[in-house]
Amino acid sequence: MANKRDIKKIVNSVIIDIVEESFSVQLFNEAKTEASNKVIDNAAAVQDEILSRISAAKSKKDFTSIIADFETKTDELYDQVNKL
Repeated sequence: MANKRDIKKIVNSVIIDIVEESFSVQLFNEAKTEASNKVIDNAAAVQDEILSRISAAKSKKDFTSIIADFETKTDELYDQVNKL
């Protein structure tokens, strides 16, 4: 199992990728600015939730559920970006 710092780095890098993709959509299609801002807001909320859960985690079981939730939520965020 990776340590908390490594997991937090992974979370941050995935969220940054989602935000960058949303900004690129805004750059090339200004009509979708409002929709991409919603995706960015959702990504920030997911990041806050996951990072706080990681900080509060005590056991390996906690991390497995956190990582599973994170994968599910980021898949949803990527789907939202792809629909833009």
